[in-house]
Amino acid sequence: MFPDAMMLMPVAVPAPTEGRRATATADRLARNAAMLFGVPFEENPLGHVQLTRFDELTLQALSQGALEPDNGSDKRIATATLNRFRPNRKAGALLAGAETLFAPLVPVFNEVIRTTGLTERNVPLILEVRAAIWAILVLECYKSQPALFVAAATSRNVQRSLSHSWAPYEVRHGALGGDELPSLGADQSTTLSILDHTVQFVMTGDTDRPDLDEISDVESDRPRMGEDASEKFLREDLISRWLKHMLDSPDRGFAWLGPHNGSRRMRAFISPLGCINAFIDEIAETDLLACDMELMLPRIPSAGELRRLSLTAQRATIWVILQVHRMLRDNARFNPATAAADDPDSSVKLRVVSESERLAVLAEAVLAPDDPLVSWARAKWRNKVIAQALERDSVEAVAQTHLLRDDIEQMKALARSGIVDEGSIAEFVRSLSPIVNSVADDAKERGDNDTSAQLRHDLASDWHVFFESLNVNPRTLLAKSESSTRHALPELLAPHLHNYAGYLSRSDADDDIELSILLQRDVVVPARRAASRMHGTTTGLRVALQVLVRALCVQHDRTGSPERQRHLAREAAEMTAQIIDVSPWTLAGEGELRSGQVNTLTAIVTGIVVAAEHNIALPNVDLDCARKLAERAHRELERRRSGGEMFGRLEQLNRLRTRLEMVPTPMT
Repeated sequence: MFPDAMMLMPVAVPAPTEGRRATATADRLARNAAMLFGVPFEENPLGHVQLTRFDELTLQALSQGALEPDNGSDKRIATATLNRFRPNRKAGALLAGAETLFAPLVPVFNEVIRTTGLTERNVPLILEVRAAIWAILVLECYKSQPALFVAAATSRNVQRSLSHSWAPYEVRHGALGGDELPSLGADQSTTLSILDHTVQFVMTGDTDRPDLDEISDVESDRPRMGEDASEKFLREDLISRWLKHMLDSPDRGFAWLGPHNGSRRMRAFISPLGCINAFIDEIAETDLLACDMELMLPRIPSAGELRRLSLTAQRATIWVILQVHRMLRDNARFNPATAAADDPDSSVKLRVVSESERLAVLAEAVLAPDDPLVSWARAKWRNKVIAQALERDSVEAVAQTHLLRDDIEQMKALARSGIVDEGSIAEFVRSLSPIVNSVADDAKERGDNDTSAQLRHDLASDWHVFFESLNVNPRTLLAKSESSTRHALPELLAPHLHNYAGYLSRSDADDDIELSILLQRDVVVPARRAASRMHGTTTGLRVALQVLVRALCVQHDRTGSPERQRHLAREAAEMTAQIIDVSPWTLAGEGELRSGQVNTLTAIVTGIVVAAEHNIALPNVDLDCARKLAERAHRELERRRSGGEMFGRLEQLNRLRTRLEMVPTPMT
């Protein structure tokens, strides 16, 4: 397998050309842009990055493909040639070069969309899933060449912002008159085709329509949002919205420059699930309860059909389906709490398990044995199998976890050999840590200490790979650290650090638990609170608070100092009150719960119990309220057990309920 195999949508750098003037100029601009923004090709084999942002670019550098004079990849482009680009010379010239680089990926979009985005009856999937397919492909264009993509998107925005058709008129000789703004020529593009020519599929489910930027009165077969809705503006809104999620949201991840064989190479780390979920929720229009499930599931092609696609499209197809499956299982709209947990005909979450198995089999059949996507698809299928088995069949869950560990170790080996890049391996091990942690927790609760200890040892190795790959020491993120990374990274790592803090909180070492508390209190909770205030979402803050409450209560039970215990109890009570404040549904007492909501109730009850043992009161909450919350969580877990064996979360909750009944005095 080739190096950096997780760069799924790499641009194609054109060969030197002396052809027709416009084509030759665009090709030379493309090669120069590739040199500047770190795209690997024959003249820049290591992907050395000279520039990282659009605002750093000068026309001189773009004209020669280098920051230093006379050190470019091609003969210098004349200033007069660059002056012909309008309305902004720099943006226009860069966009022309970027379009040449990215345009060959449009057929890949079309191949993947035609393969996955239509049912066997050639019916388009629902809007939300079509949007997810498109968004994942765009995201991979970014991940494969971060600096170039961001610079290209910026140049597109600059060109569009300066190309509005608005112009004031003037009264002359008693009549209103004036000159229209000169229209841009056909060679003065304001579009980036991987965005503007592919988004039509999201709006219409049709991959065969012409360039819609040039057509304002095209009729669509789909129901319109309103009689006078502008499809053109809606497309532009979708593009703008997704770019904001990719580049500005709390879940955007980050890119970084690092040394590589004497050059500077850029890498990106992003976990797409948070961005995709938010994007889909914002554009949601489908009544999912009344929707045929077949219109929600990306189509999985046969091995023969997949082999007929280009290699890039084959791999992108596997990846897109894999990521859409993650979204379908995680997104609350697709998984109402009332869905039958054992019926794949009514439960999207359960149906996706079998779909993921089909995908893993397909990847093994078509891709090379050492292709990391084979291990990735298989690991994500096993993740889902374990999640389903954990609350019913612990033997099966443990057996599948051992097989999952084989996939994880294989991916780590591919990363050591350079086949998998640092950002991708960090996302891989991070995304699988919660399920491994859950199995280790469950084993410990059931008294299987050997399995628990082995899995915790494996998790320690995984988290070491995560932080080493990202060149981050978690202790430098703490408030008392003087590290320069302290101010830049906490916000960007917060969505992932709570999993690490949760892992630490289950340790037998006081230092680990203290680090868990510090990371949650000083890094994750403040970052998630800031994100909540900015974006109006509370899920991230709720999860961060409940992880902190758990760590505080674990340390409370371990310490022998009464003074320290009371201090921890007060802090746990304060954080518990904040969970209730951001999650008013917890006190409503009605309706069935999703798995994450059960965890929230358990955290609240734990905080109340620890506080009550020190006679610390919480606002509007007493022991009777705690009992009702505990009973509600218990009913939900028993419903999930469906008469099967006792599992770790239920054992833990039962002990907590016993402890609740032993609280000696009411809170005052």
